[in-house]
Amino acid sequence: HSESGKNLLFALDTGCYVTILDKSLEPILGKAIGKQRMRYGWFEHISCNKYKSPKLLLGQTKLLLGNHVLTDDLKQKLDLPIAGILGMDCLSHYCIQLDFESRTIRFLDPDHLNGQNLGKAFPLSYYFGYLSPHADAFGFHNLRFFPDTGDYEDGALKPKLWKQQLSGKPPAKPGKIKNVKGHLLREIFIPEMVFGGEAYTNLLMKDCSIGKTPNENLIGLRFLARNLVTFNFPKQTMYLKPVSVGPLPNENLATNSLTYQAAKFLEGLKRQGRLPGWLKDERGGVKEDVS
Repeated sequence: HSESGKNLLFALDTGCYVTILDKSLEPILGKAIGKQRMRYGWFEHISCNKYKSPKLLLGQTKLLLGNHVLTDDLKQKLDLPIAGILGMDCLSHYCIQLDFESRTIRFLDPDHLNGQNLGKAFPLSYYFGYLSPHADAFGFHNLRFFPDTGDYEDGALKPKLWKQQLSGKPPAKPGKIKNVKGHLLREIFIPEMVFGGEAYTNLLMKDCSIGKTPNENLIGLRFLARNLVTFNFPKQTMYLKPVSVGPLPNENLATNSLTYQAAKFLEGLKRQGRLPGWLKDERGGVKEDVS
């Protein structure tokens, strides 16, 4: 909440290096101290207003931020009713646990953490200002991945690895996000991925050809949500404790491509007269629902 006590809804984005506030908060931030160009999410470069960091509190605890924050029209751009995004300038000071099953975020003591109950530990190393783990995946040893809680899907693969996984498989339906040239971002459905010795199924991975890390691999929210996730940023360690090999139920955004693929497959069977209970020339069809 703000210093005045107003409750504010924030997103936590481990893939964003700085805290960004919605433009609606500019009147309480004082005078802008400049502008800064930046790129976050899968959007193009933009020019943001820069302000001295305000006082934000979690309960009675003042959150640690960097020297400044940026502002953007988050509500319009993300279509979410959020007041801001807490970036790594804030999150890197804390030990944060994401419990997706109970819909709970916990701030834990980084110096007194019982790692035995937290799953597999992945050391985090600094890479151009971001903390990232290495893991064995796709048959390769020690691949670098960036954990990005701001990516709604399972993540993204650098172009060479993405093309390798694409070989012989049709891409899933493109999403609505466009790159700088206006082309739809490509996705691929991967039946199984072994990450750090654990097998996960039914993944959606993007071609990481745009964004702030165009030549890096990302693990996103849909993948992380299959685990109890603990980021002990002060001790530079990430813990993953699997709770589900597949995506969690009650998804919305990230299941659209799978719904699309299933619908097209069933429509193909109907056209061939091979769909049980349907005649080839029967009226009606399999409707894609991507709401």
